[in-house]
Formats: sequence, structure tokens, C-alpha cells
Amino acid sequence: MRIPEPRERRKIEMDTNKISLRWTFLALAALLLTTLLSACSFNPNNPDFDLCEEFDNLALTPVSGDPPAVVFEDPGTIKVMHGSGHARRTDGQFIRVEQSAELPDYANQATVFLNGWDLSYAGDDHHVAGLGTMVARIRVEPRKLTWNAVGVLADKHRDKACNWTYYYTIVAWNDANLHAMVDHNDAESYCKTEEADGSDNFFQADNSAMSTALSCFPSFLSNSNFSSGRTVAVIPRGFGFKWSSGDHHLLQLGYNLESSGGFIQSQGVGDDLPYYKALNRKMNPLPIPPTARAGSGFVSWNSYAIMKDDEGRRSYSFAELVSGMGGSDVNIIQPAFSIQPRGTSNIVPQGSGVITEEVVVDNIPYKYAIPMLTGWDIGYEGSDQHVKQIGIWIDEIKWTPNDPTRTLRYKVSSVVRDNDTDPANYFRHKVTILGLGPATGAQIK
Repeated sequence: MRIPEPRERRKIEMDTNKISLRWTFLALAALLLTTLLSACSFNPNNPDFDLCEEFDNLALTPVSGDPPAVVFEDPGTIKVMHGSGHARRTDGQFIRVEQSAELPDYANQATVFLNGWDLSYAGDDHHVAGLGTMVARIRVEPRKLTWNAVGVLADKHRDKACNWTYYYTIVAWNDANLHAMVDHNDAESYCKTEEADGSDNFFQADNSAMSTALSCFPSFLSNSNFSSGRTVAVIPRGFGFKWSSGDHHLLQLGYNLESSGGFIQSQGVGDDLPYYKALNRKMNPLPIPPTARAGSGFVSWNSYAIMKDDEGRRSYSFAELVSGMGGSDVNIIQPAFSIQPRGTSNIVPQGSGVITEEVVVDNIPYKYAIPMLTGWDIGYEGSDQHVKQIGIWIDEIKWTPNDPTRTLRYKVSSVVRDNDTDPANYFRHKVTILGLGPATGAQIK
């Protein structure tokens, strides 16, 4: 066997480092999973190199899916729709699609958010290096809402065909009749800026400061229009996970967006700054003093994440993309929910293949109620395994305005499987209810 010369060995090492850098630096919005640039053109120190622009230059993939179905409509005030899009790529790269929906004449405000995802390798099962889904570049025009969505499931070779379905919910309203505004802040690009400021809707960070597989990432939004109401709803639009090195089996994947309210607080200086913003950055939004501020257009929250195999802890990166909705008619109902790292034997399996749960929530004290999938904990029973398919989604929503029982119904499904005969798996989920306007006769304090 021929041993490479020193110069050749240096080249091999450089090539290996370039592959690693690809996975490290293109971590935008809700993904952070891979890069589409060739090694020769990748130079993060080049001042002309714009990561957001490169992500915007992704070619669109053909997308299939029926027009979104109407969940409910109160003519002249609000229309809510729910749908999905499906796409496939055979080269292991990101899938980027563009979709649109017609809006009613009366709607002068609208938004769309992520309400589920389903990713699978088109062939055999494989290790996972990264996965994610996000909804971005939301544009509202007269009678039309347009957006992009991106998804990926990849191992370290990034050459596996991938099937992807994402689920979305559209809310369109007339703000003269329903006092609400939305900040989705990225209509022209995938990220507002690579420098952190209070209006960034995304962040990306790693779990290097965490001692277990559970990570906590505090973040915030700032928009002066939020101060027009008592509550700001933090609306989920995307996520991304990536192992910091290589690819691995998967045991557990978890996410929990936990809104905390219209409050911001300084907790330290330097590396101790509490709030994650933009690309691998933290910031303090307040001068010192004051050290805390209520209202004034701020909303803060904690995002919890778990990416775990059989090891107690392995380094990974996480990204999140959100919108903020404020106004005097905006409220949320948020159930208690937590995610914890688990071992290989402390879970009760719920079934195999696709598992479905039908949920009924009554006595909601708002005129309109919309479920938002803001938390989930999914994985295998037993030990970690390869992945063939993974996802969790809401695919049915039922709400009738003026129903005296004020009952919301939805169906949530999940799947985690490899090539075996449907290995036992489980899921837990959290739905935060977006409540708009008081219900007739309801007492809201």
C-alpha cells in the first residue's frame, strides 16, 4: 500500500477541513445543516461573501399539493386555511419551494406559519447529520400571500434522495375588525442580517455551554407595534438540527418554544449575554441601567432543544425561525410542557409506524382559536437507530366561530422509523392556541 507524501497528506487534511467548514458556516434561519458552495469559493473571511444571498440563490424545486383547505372564515374579518406541500430531491441538497394562496378581498394582513413536517430518505435508512424545515420570505400582496419553504434530511455524504412534506397554516384578516399585526420581517431575504439586532426573527447557536443533551436558548423580538396589546404570540416558522461532527444514529429529537411575555432583562456582560440572535451571536438589548423592562415592544421566550443518540451528550447546533403577532385582540393559551433527555429504557412506546392522536379542547375564551405546534418530543423506544422517516404534523383543524361550546379539534400525527418492521416509537406534543378576539359573552381578565 502506497503511503501519501507529506504534501498529499496536507491536501487530504485541507479537503477534510473544507468539508467540515461547509457544514459549520451555512447555518441560516431555521436550518444550519450544509452548504451549497464549492470548496474553492467558500471563504468566510471574504467581506464580499454573503451567506444569506447564497441561500437565496438556491434553485426552486417543483412542489405538489392541493390548495389549502379552509378551516373557518368569518367574512369581512378573518379566514384561516391549512395545507401542505410535498417535494423531492435526489442529490441530497436542500429542497426549496415557493407556494402561494389567494386571500379574500377584505384581508389587508396575513401570515403563514409551520404546523408540521415529515422527512424521509427515498431509499434505505441512514445515519443523520442534520435535518430541518422552515417557512421564510413571506410576502403579502393584494389578494395573494406568497412564501418559500425549505427542508432537508442528510447524512454526512449529502448525496441521499430525500422526500419532504411540510404543513402550514395561513391566517388572513382585516385589521380594522381584528386588531392584530404581524412581524415576519424577511420578505426580501432569508435572514434580515448576519449581525444581531432586536428585529432579527432567527438565531443559530450550538450547545457547547450545556452539560446534557438538553439545550436552552433564550431569544427575543423587538417591534414598537407589539406594545399595542397585552400579549405577543411567538409563532413557529422553522427549526434546524445538526450534529457538530459527522453523522450518527438517532434516539430522541425534541423542541419546545416557551413564550414568556412582554419582558426583557439584562443578565450579564460579554459571553454571559442572555439572548441568542442571528448567526452565532448574543446581545443585550438594554442599556445598563435599566436592567429589565416590561412592555415597550419587547417579547422574550426560551427555546429548548434535544438531539440525542445513546450517548449522554453529543455536541450539536440548533436554529429557530419565528414570527411575532401583537395587538389588542391577540392572546395565547400555552399548556405546561417540558422535554428531558432520556435513556434507552425509560419510555413507554405508543405504537409503530405513524401514530395519531385526536385532541379536543373546549371552553376557549376567544372568538377565534388556531392551534400552533410549538413543542414535540419524538423518538425510538429502546436504543438509537438509523432513520428512514421522521416527522410530526397537524393535518386536521376544526373550529366554528360562535359555537357556544367554543371547542377546538385537531389531529396530530408522528412517525420515527427505520427499515425494520416499524420499530416501537413514541411522541409527545404541545400546541399553543392562538386566540384572537374575545368570545361573545366570555369574561377575559
